[in-house]
Amino acid sequence: MSTLIIVVAALLLLTMLVIGFRKLNRKLKVANSDVQSLKFAIASLRSMQWLDQVLSPPYPLPTPTRWTLSGDVAAFIAGRLLRLKPELVVEFGSGFSSLIIALVLKKNGSGKLVAIEHDAEFIETTRELIERFSLSDHISLVHAPLANMVINGESFLWYEQESLEFLSDKSVDFMLVDGPPAATCQKARMPALYVMRRKLKSTAQIFVDDADRNDERAMMEIWKKEFGMKYHHHQLSDSLGELRFPA
Repeated sequence: MSTLIIVVAALLLLTMLVIGFRKLNRKLKVANSDVQSLKFAIASLRSMQWLDQVLSPPYPLPTPTRWTLSGDVAAFIAGRLLRLKPELVVEFGSGFSSLIIALVLKKNGSGKLVAIEHDAEFIETTRELIERFSLSDHISLVHAPLANMVINGESFLWYEQESLEFLSDKSVDFMLVDGPPAATCQKARMPALYVMRRKLKSTAQIFVDDADRNDERAMMEIWKKEFGMKYHHHQLSDSLGELRFPA
């Protein structure tokens, strides 16, 4: 009987140790996640300070939200544009990112941003922001409602192609793909490269926000195979995919 009691007690103790270990492991995971979030928040804050110093905006920059580019991604894009000095930038989506890009182009002394947006109310909000910062000469905001489109037998809701007809072939130096929203349809941003291929210069730099999401990863894999794209992943507080055409 005493042996049985000892075995039962040992099993109970082992069970308690396992439960305790699992609870500790969960707490450690939460703590690690909190540390990572803090690191990203600090990186974003430092990036916003850098943007303010470099771009010298006339008013304080808006605070990034979960729906916008993060501060460090915005700073990365700004740094690339400051070096590249593009003549024409096209962005799918608009808002905080449009403001940052237009500020860079103003600092560069040349260049134009074309921001494509499907939401009529949101584009007016962006327009007010751009006008407040006196950047209207550096950006064209284009309202393009979403329309049905078929690519390789797959259906998408994407920006009306007619809204892009004014762009000349081989004219775009830089493209940022940050729209339409992921909830629009599966691989919602897939049409971007198919529609824009002729309008992009052979040396164009293409960036995709939210590059870690399943739809974006699947989309970029298709792009890489179909167009022979070279790919580089930038892991900041948000993930950013960079693609180039083969030389």
